[in-house]
Parts: sequence; structure tokens; C-alpha cells
Amino acid sequence: MGKFTLNYHTGAGNTEHDTIDEAMEAVNPTYTQESITIDDEDGNEVLCLEWCSLKWDGDGDEEEPHTDFGDFGYYGQWIER
Repeated sequence: MGKFTLNYHTGAGNTEHDTIDEAMEAVNPTYTQESITIDDEDGNEVLCLEWCSLKWDGDGDEEEPHTDFGDFGYYGQWIER
């Protein structure tokens, strides 16, 4: 089984995990204004927590954010790539 990298796209803090589930459980979103991905051993994005720089309004069909930073933005739910 290959390794999966939890990639914060900041140049620091990335971690490796044996499974996608382990990587999803280990994520610790901070206010970086960068999307967070889980990449496979070949560097391909498998899952993504997309960053949105708008305040989440709770209207529409969107699920609650994974992590909400109020007026500054939020991370949505995991999306398959």
C-alpha cells in the first residue's frame, strides 16, 4: 500500500500517512488561505479541502464547512479529484 501526503500547500507542515482515512483524520486546517489536498505517492491529488475566501452564509445546497473562519473564509468538505 502506498503512502499518502497531507499537503497544506504552504511549504511546511506536510505529513505522510499509510491510508487516506489516516490523512483525513490528521488534517488540522489553519488560516492559510490555501486549499489542502491528500496526494498519492505519485503526487496526484486524491482529495481536496477547498479554501473559500468568503464568509459561509449557510444558504443553498452547500454542506456545513469542514472548518469555518467566520468573516475570513472557510474550508468546504472533502472533494474527490
